[in-house]
Amino acid sequence: KLIYFDLRGRAESIRQVFAHAGVAFDDVRISRAEWLALKPHTPYGQLPVLEVDGRPIGQSSAILRFLGKQFNLTGRTLLEEARVEMIGDLINEFYEEIKPYVAVVMGFAQGDKDHLYSSVFLPNRDKYLALLARNITGDFILDHVTWADIHLANSLEFLLSIVPSALDNFPMLKARVHHVHSTPRMKAYLHLREKKEQMIEEAKRQEEQRLRRAEEEKRELEMRMIREEEEARRRILVETAALHQEMGACELASNGVRSGHSTLSRNTGKPRGDTVSRQGTLSRRQTGVSGVSGAPTPARRRFEKEAVSRDGTLSRRPTGQSSVSGVTSQSTVVSRVETTVENQSLNQSRRSSRAAPQQEIHTHEVHSSNHVGKRLKGPALAATMVHYKLTYFDLRGRAESIRQVFAYAGVAFDDVRIPRGKWPELKPHTPFGQLPVLEVDGAPIAQSAAILRFLGKQFELTGKTPLEEAKLDMVVDQIADFTADIKAYMMVALGFVEGDKEALYSEVFLPNRDKHLALLAKQITGDYILGHITWADIHLANSLEGLLAKLPDFLDGHPHLKAYVHRIHAHPRLKAHLATRPDAPF
Repeated sequence: KLIYFDLRGRAESIRQVFAHAGVAFDDVRISRAEWLALKPHTPYGQLPVLEVDGRPIGQSSAILRFLGKQFNLTGRTLLEEARVEMIGDLINEFYEEIKPYVAVVMGFAQGDKDHLYSSVFLPNRDKYLALLARNITGDFILDHVTWADIHLANSLEFLLSIVPSALDNFPMLKARVHHVHSTPRMKAYLHLREKKEQMIEEAKRQEEQRLRRAEEEKRELEMRMIREEEEARRRILVETAALHQEMGACELASNGVRSGHSTLSRNTGKPRGDTVSRQGTLSRRQTGVSGVSGAPTPARRRFEKEAVSRDGTLSRRPTGQSSVSGVTSQSTVVSRVETTVENQSLNQSRRSSRAAPQQEIHTHEVHSSNHVGKRLKGPALAATMVHYKLTYFDLRGRAESIRQVFAYAGVAFDDVRIPRGKWPELKPHTPFGQLPVLEVDGAPIAQSAAILRFLGKQFELTGKTPLEEAKLDMVVDQIADFTADIKAYMMVALGFVEGDKEALYSEVFLPNRDKHLALLAKQITGDYILGHITWADIHLANSLEGLLAKLPDFLDGHPHLKAYVHRIHAHPRLKAHLATRPDAPF
């Protein structure tokens, strides 16, 4: 089961390996909201994650290497495996270098795109694509498709999607993308992917149109309600004015009746015509005075009808009741009607803005393979019969973990340390123009992690199953992530570049230290990563010890990791190596 977002991203090379191998898998694509709930339950708080019979593997490169072994998409010997892995690591290194430019192009960060294109993208493109072209002379890295070929083709396809002219000066690399994507299974997968993405884009377009229409309808409803409210207020004001005019006429008539009654009383002693009730209400008997009758006038009837709430909150007086003293004042009636209109507006707004249904998670459910095959082993290379030559500068740096693996295994090797002045002469003759390089009977292996994995298998310092090997790989890849995240601080701290050391310490180093050490501690619950010392344990202990040498309080909040480093370095052969190795600034 492969878990990732509904994107290509870091999961796409993995999906294509499954497609090329013809192996079914659950392609689970989650939303950003679901990720927040899932994140604490992943190995390193990141995706993709591959579950193999329920056991998780983090780190995309570790997943690719695992599947390459599972599906026989790797080298047939340990040296061929190392060659495939060093190409895969070089691809990742290339993308790490151009990440600032890619982040801006994809909209993940802000920056000067044109400046980053000329200062970051172009020089790294020319450097790394030239190295790849030089090391892949046939249609594929080896004589058959490997997981690294698939990863390279997918990575270059993505590069073309953001910079269409990226491969114009590298026609052989463009041809290799075509070779890999021309296999029948890959062609079928890519065709299906295109159709699915078109359907998704069309669904998104329709959803955007629906939301726009809903928003327009909502605005129109709000405007209509505002117009109706204004019209209701206008009618109320008109009717209120008419009612006050009528009330004024009634009051004049009442005063006239009272005046007539007093005159009659003085003359005859008996009232005649209309009389006034104790409440001040006029009761018609014989006179025909207009506006005093108990029957409401049309203006009064319209006013009372407007004053009644639509939701029943105000009661209407019987039409036959007419009381001058009981008439509600203009300000009170207007206030009640405004409240009624606001209640009606709120109810209609709630009905018109019902929550949209939650987006469905489209999960491609297929059967996962329950069989985890045995690790592909190449011809046995007896350590005592092989000549090893490690070339690096007279520093610890990226070669120190390799030296310590040799020391722990008790295997002799040529530790060639060159001065800086000799490097320009040697550089063109290395696979990737970088050090360290390990020569195995004259065959060169570049990339320090690829060298470590090769020696781990060579000296049986690795896992006993493919899943155990994958766990070692993902721990080491996490160390690489940590190193990349604190690089800005370390470059200033070690004096390679200028910068605000204190600011970088608090803003870059500390948060990444706390994040990555907590993740690493989760993976080491016993004395070692697995049940015995492996090449990954030696590499992790050396990486932590190197930081402790520069920052003595580096592991103060992680006593388990501090004890772990001491445990690894207490082994007799490693202890002897550490005591006798040359002093070096780095």
